[in-house]
Amino acid sequence: MVGEELVKNNYKNIIFLTTPVHKKRAILIWKKQFPQINIYAPEIKEKIKWKFNSKEILIIFYEYSAIIYNFFRGRI
Repeated sequence: MVGEELVKNNYKNIIFLTTPVHKKRAILIWKKQFPQINIYAPEIKEKIKWKFNSKEILIIFYEYSAIIYNFFRGRI
């Protein structure tokens, strides 16, 4: 719905703010569904984290699974 409204109102550029884990999937879907919209997603400067708790591992697993799912559904 958001993308359709942006196209309808003739927006060409957006700033996309989201978590680093979610950003990859979201940008892939946006670029596939609305290639006419330029997406700017600034990098969030964080220290590299080498240890993750189980909740963070599940979130990362979910995001990569969602990328694979959306690829096979033709959304990416």
